[in-house]
Amino acid sequence: MKQLFVVFMTVGALGLLACENVDSEDVMTDGIYADINAIATGDGNTTVRASLRVGGNASNTFLELVGDDKLVASMGEETAEMGEKTFLGSKWYTAEFSEDAVDTEFNVAFERSVDEPAPESKMTMVAPFDITVPASSASYSRASDDIELAWETSGTSDTMLVNID
Repeated sequence: MKQLFVVFMTVGALGLLACENVDSEDVMTDGIYADINAIATGDGNTTVRASLRVGGNASNTFLELVGDDKLVASMGEETAEMGEKTFLGSKWYTAEFSEDAVDTEFNVAFERSVDEPAPESKMTMVAPFDITVPASSASYSRASDDIELAWETSGTSDTMLVNID
């Protein structure tokens, strides 16, 4: 009986974290929050990632592209329709490019006929940087340790945003 209770508790907890998806044709373009990134890890490739939400950045209502709505990523003349990924109700779209050079420009176009498209969401690859603190061998407790983060600059004054998953 105790094991059955644990299973129900686990399923119930996952239900609280559930995300909602809404069809893109039901939302006007100006009601969509777009979180778009170009991520390079130093292997010569870049992943362009886009998450579309209704209700702002903190919302758990994700846009499901339906009908003729689509996201198209480009780098120079190379284009790729972004493919859908999901995990526990979260939804995002990705495209891969074989380039990670400094100053490479990427664009994401939200193509649609139901409302105005959003054809230009541009980003430029910054120079690589090295994280100097914490050391790769360090371990911490999120419950009791403050974690300091430091990096060597890439030589530019670009703003950096750090996301820790």
